[in-house]
Amino acid sequence: MSRTASPWLVATQLTALRPDGSALLSDVTLAVANERVGLIGPNGSGKSTLLHLFSGTRTPDRGVVERTGRLGVLMQRSTLPPHATVADLLGVADVMAALARCDAGQGSAEDVQCIGDRWDLTDRVTDALATFGLGHIPLDRLVHDVSGGERTRLRLASVLLDAPDLLLLDEPTNDLDATHRDAVHHLVRSWPRGLLVATHDRALLEHVDRIVAIEQGTVRSYGGNWEHYVAARDAQRLAAEREHANALATRDRVRREQQAARERQARRDAAGRRGRADGGVPRIMLGMMQERSESTNARLSGTIARAQADAEARVRDARARLEEHASLALPPARSGLAAGTLVVALRDATITVVDNIPLLEHVHLEVRGPERVALVGANGSGKSTLLRVLAGRHPVDERVIYRGVPMSSVVFLDQHATLLDTHATILDAMRASSVARGERVDEETLRATLARFGFRAEQAERNVHQLSGGERMRAALACVLGVTNESAPRLLLLDEPTNHLDLTSLEAVEQALRRYDGALIVASHDRHFLDAVGITRIESVSRWHPHTMSDYPG
Repeated sequence: MSRTASPWLVATQLTALRPDGSALLSDVTLAVANERVGLIGPNGSGKSTLLHLFSGTRTPDRGVVERTGRLGVLMQRSTLPPHATVADLLGVADVMAALARCDAGQGSAEDVQCIGDRWDLTDRVTDALATFGLGHIPLDRLVHDVSGGERTRLRLASVLLDAPDLLLLDEPTNDLDATHRDAVHHLVRSWPRGLLVATHDRALLEHVDRIVAIEQGTVRSYGGNWEHYVAARDAQRLAAEREHANALATRDRVRREQQAARERQARRDAAGRRGRADGGVPRIMLGMMQERSESTNARLSGTIARAQADAEARVRDARARLEEHASLALPPARSGLAAGTLVVALRDATITVVDNIPLLEHVHLEVRGPERVALVGANGSGKSTLLRVLAGRHPVDERVIYRGVPMSSVVFLDQHATLLDTHATILDAMRASSVARGERVDEETLRATLARFGFRAEQAERNVHQLSGGERMRAALACVLGVTNESAPRLLLLDEPTNHLDLTSLEAVEQALRRYDGALIVASHDRHFLDAVGITRIESVSRWHPHTMSDYPG
């Protein structure tokens, strides 16, 4: 990719404050030229805020942002009037209406002025819609009549219409199925100018030139794509582990040396006392010797205290860096499910939706033992409905479904983790889940389990409704997989568990599922996630579609 010496964007020493006056971001300096830059960071760390600062929709509390060229922006949230059309969303309604009047021979001078140099807009709109598989959507359709995924793709198409020099994208693959994620990946991979994308999509991050990570309120740049970033992060983790081990060893050595110094001084003091007891030392000398001994002990105590404080400070600093880079250490979650056990089966099932319209027909699905099955298909194809059938939450003829494990050992987790009581604390939710499984554990054990899932100390007392999507999913898995790690469900059903998770939470969820030994059925568009949890079989729901099927809310 070509580079330019003149960046499209230069941000210098930016600071963004929270409403309480504390710093969300500080001393952020970054330039973006003809390159593809991935922006990552935990949820709430300031990624969207940074994009607002870069786009000019928010003014920094300190610092300067300089922009050149045309800017295209896709933010996660945008507001439109209730009766907005697709043309309104694309920002072309006025120009398209003017073009239509000119084509009909009814154009005015105002229409010509409105059109400007955009006489080819109709063709460009057609091409942009086709790029994202939206050619079937008329421009006069109301925005609230299109799906969330279609809306995201329409907004992507809208930012391409003006051929921007710098593209700012905020989570562009959220709510998209695999096919349309691929379209975004292709856009990023082939983008010829400047691009900055905030994302948790690791497949998308494979196509960037460098990654900028928000770390402790500022940014750090890593050359290369996601693979290079992971290697650099792993190296930092190893360095932090070595630093922590060295700090502990230094503290132990200082303690040994201090003890030896105390013992030597004690022996000298004892020898002095014996000499004074013999009576062979003049009284004036005894006083001087006593003063020297006390002075030496005071200096020794001061030296020991300083050495102890320095060693403890090194340990604290090293532990903080280790915790910054540490991954969760989760024990196995055992379900007791034997290999070969028929867990659940659907045999020639028909799954219907409103007014008994068939959504899926002739469904044959059988899961035995600790299989890991991925349900794949386009948005609206029926994956979520199929999971609800398996969870007993959507009706189906009982003659076509066989359940080999009790429903009490089946857990369904949707992407919002709605099984958690939003009015409870994480600790309360964990306690209730433990009691429901018949586990008898004390609060210390509950807290230790939550700590392994990243909820340490007072974090365990946060209310569920305060949690981000990633935190909620981690809390739900902590509750589901059990305190004793011997009472995990035999069948775990997951519906798009990675939607809206940050990278830290993604990796925590993946690790928890790798340590789970029961049967797993998951609907997901995230290929990295499916690989990470060890999927053993992929089932495409499209093969069960009726010939007349259109998209239903699946």
